[in-house]
Amino acid sequence: MSEDAHWLFRLSASEWLDAAAHELRMAREALPSRRTSLTHARRAAGMALNAVLVARREGELEVTEIWGRSYLEHLRRLRPSTDPAEAAPLLGLPETVRAAAETLVRTPIMPPQGLVRLSREADPELAAAIEAAEGVSASCRLCVESA
Repeated sequence: MSEDAHWLFRLSASEWLDAAAHELRMAREALPSRRTSLTHARRAAGMALNAVLVARREGELEVTEIWGRSYLEHLRRLRPSTDPAEAAPLLGLPETVRAAAETLVRTPIMPPQGLVRLSREADPELAAAIEAAEGVSASCRLCVESA
């Protein structure tokens, strides 16, 4: 398969960033549903990372073998690792995106069992995950703009 036919290169870096921004808006709109909101936040971070991969013109082999295909695979590879061989390259992104990726991967889709939220106050875990996705997206935007 040619690089241009690869799924990643069907959108430009700018289009991936626009898609990530849309997913972030959807995450904020879906706050009453933890599952939906967190899924959109994770997708936003993964799509923003796709923008960096496109801007750096990472080839099909690197994307498939290093980053995987799904946004969750991207985030799992980006998070910190004690084995440097397991950690994906940062591609010009700041080290802080690793902790943000960890937050997005570790935040459970469902709240802890037995926890019934009786108030209307925000879900702090979900808020942290959305903030992490915003951080990854912002870092990716800066990286793409400097490429």
